[in-house]
Amino acid sequence: MHIHSTTNPLSRTEGNVPVAVFIFEDRRKFVRVSEDHFDTLERVARVFDIADDAVLSIHTSSLDVCRGVAVEIDESAYPFMWTVLDEITVKVEGTKARELAIPTPRATPFAEVSRHSTSKASSSRLAAENFDDEEQIEEQEVAMGVNAEANDDEFADAEEAYQRELLLEAEAVAEAEAAAKAEAEAMAEAEAEAAAAELAWDFTDERPQKGKSRSETAESTPTSKFKPTRSVFGSKKGRDDRSVKSEETVIEPPREATSRSVHRNSPHKEPAASRTAAAADNDPRFEITILGPESYQVAQFKTRGKHPVRKVLAAACKLFEVDYNSAHLYLGVRSEKGTRGAVKCEVDATMTQCGVDSHSRLYVRVNTGDGELDSEEEDV
Repeated sequence: MHIHSTTNPLSRTEGNVPVAVFIFEDRRKFVRVSEDHFDTLERVARVFDIADDAVLSIHTSSLDVCRGVAVEIDESAYPFMWTVLDEITVKVEGTKARELAIPTPRATPFAEVSRHSTSKASSSRLAAENFDDEEQIEEQEVAMGVNAEANDDEFADAEEAYQRELLLEAEAVAEAEAAAKAEAEAMAEAEAEAAAAELAWDFTDERPQKGKSRSETAESTPTSKFKPTRSVFGSKKGRDDRSVKSEETVIEPPREATSRSVHRNSPHKEPAASRTAAAADNDPRFEITILGPESYQVAQFKTRGKHPVRKVLAAACKLFEVDYNSAHLYLGVRSEKGTRGAVKCEVDATMTQCGVDSHSRLYVRVNTGDGELDSEEEDV
């Protein structure tokens, strides 16, 4: 049906809308139509509250070939006409038969016999026919009961199979989710290990002591590029003031640092070691102090001016157990008036480019966003 408004000519449907005006008695309703004849009649009966056992017929007079006369629409013609039916009249033709039909008695041939013999024969024949009919009805009822029980069994089996299928699907989904979660955790752990391996804990920039071979020096003094010289310390609440002491935790470099340091100082890498020693003379090591996000997190690191900020920040984040992606490194500064502030160190810059020296004090902050540090920070 193509619909447009009589009050506003611009309001109209863009195409054919699958609805029609159905008329039943003195009621008219817009009802959705479909290609299926039975589905449409069932929907109309539900809309107009027509009994389920009613036999319905539909008529129309809105087509040009009808010439104003209501014409019944047959079930075979409906699938070809439903898209052009705009106004349909619904009528109740009767009700569906629910009672079991009783077979009619068979006719008996006419014979000229006496009244007594005819009556006796007719009585015996009717009794036999009634017995046959009752037996037939009983057989039908038994067959119907067997079929009903069989249908119930089939329905129960189908329901059980459906529930079993749903359970198997749920188990498969749970297993897939668990496998995906385990794979994601494994990938995250591998990425974390790879990121930790890139922190270059295996650098040793100190020269071997005189009188010792390179291998002995490597075994005795394995160092890392950013080895903390002072561990994180702090105090715990709830203890007596007289028994409170600063608690220190020894921070050891990863195992890979020892093996890699030994490998770098082996006789096979002597030219590279000499170049490292020559570069160390031009860029001496110095000690810096870094404060973590918590008030008790303070540590000292050895670094060089050429070391990039991201390496120092990564080492500090690993020590303080802070997320590297959300952390930033700030350099504490003082103005000419003596006020304290902080300057953010870009991760691609070096220590020298950021103005970091042995007297510098740096801060690790997480998601500050404003680029400023708390003015109440105390000097180390």
